[in-house]
Amino acid sequence: MTRAFRRVPDLDYALERKCYAQSAHLLTPTNQVDAIITSPPYMRQLHYGRDNRLRLWFLGIDDSNALDLTISPRKQSFLHLMRKCFERWKNVLKPQKYCILIVGDGSSELRETNLPQLISRIATDEVGGYVHVHDHTEAIPNERRVRRGLTGSTSETILILRNDQPATANRS
Repeated sequence: MTRAFRRVPDLDYALERKCYAQSAHLLTPTNQVDAIITSPPYMRQLHYGRDNRLRLWFLGIDDSNALDLTISPRKQSFLHLMRKCFERWKNVLKPQKYCILIVGDGSSELRETNLPQLISRIATDEVGGYVHVHDHTEAIPNERRVRRGLTGSTSETILILRNDQPATANRS
């Protein structure tokens, strides 16, 4: 964290925060949460395994290529994963609270599709129970990119969705 922040922000330590190190579609906290903040894998845009092969070797993972196939899914697997996440999150997220996703701009498999809009439609139209509140897109400067000067995600979008269930809804 220290490396990620140039200046550590002032935090309200009275607020309870929990981070879950697990796949988001399996998220099962004991109580409903006020917010879900996550960044789905950049579908076929980053080579997570290759770019972290030394770290993975120290963790006992020798096959970084196999890990990339799991972490950086193809289009249909990615869209299926997003549906599963939104279905699960409806019960995990308190009514009228927010789900915030940081999404890369696309994939070689979705050249003509706006990926953040597609994800929003999955939540609002297919799964239902969510409202698209806001999105904000910014270009990724070349100096911030994992592999500078190469193609791949050129922007990322912060997508804000709200669990639109009434505040009196019970958790299933």
